[in-house]
Formats: sequence, C-alpha cells, structure tokens
Amino acid sequence: MNAICGLGCIPWLYIYTQKDNKNPIFYNNIPLFIFLNGFLYHILFTNNYYIKYYDTTCNIIFIAYCNHVSKYKLFTSFLTFISILSFYKNITYNNDIIHVFFVNWILIYPYLLMKDKFITKHT
Repeated sequence: MNAICGLGCIPWLYIYTQKDNKNPIFYNNIPLFIFLNGFLYHILFTNNYYIKYYDTTCNIIFIAYCNHVSKYKLFTSFLTFISILSFYKNITYNNDIIHVFFVNWILIYPYLLMKDKFITKHT
C-alpha cells in the first residue's frame, strides 16, 4: 500500500464533488476517474503490473485531452512538461512526496483551466 500517493488523489475527489453541470459529462467525470484509478493502484493493487499501466495510460489520455482543449496551451503544456519530467525523475528517486506535489497536484491546474473552454455565456 502506498498511502501518501493514495491520499494525494483526494483533491481530485473534492474537485469532482464541485462539478459544474453546464460542462460536458466527459469533463465532469475526469476527476472521479483519476481518483478511482489512483485509489485502485496506490491503495488496493500497488504491485499489480496491469493496474499500474492502465492508470498511467488513462492519465496520458487525460493529459493529452487537457492540452488539446485548453485555451492556455503554452501554460498547460509547460505544467504537463514539468509533471511528466517529475514522473520520470521519480522513477529514479522513488519519492512519494515528489509524486504527489509534482505529478498529481500540478495537473489539477491544467484541468481547472479547461473549464474556461466550456463556459457558456448567458445573454
């Protein structure tokens, strides 16, 4: 069990509870999906090879989606670059705090920036 990384997914659950019904279903459900994948891998099935790569693949898809949809592509790309670099460096250092701060939490901001893409203006 990797409790620190598992607990690092809790902000995604909080963001899910604050969802905005004006946004597409896919956008609203990304935080829940990230939380559940993180909980499955980091808490329940820490040593499971398939769950690890399923979680990683899903996160890559979400990162690509955020970068594609965001209005702030340069800033979003910079944050995801920092996160991906931290992910690969963390393979060497194996530090849970680095993973939580620079992989899990830094990617919350690009997700929240996507919200501007879906806001509809009321007349």
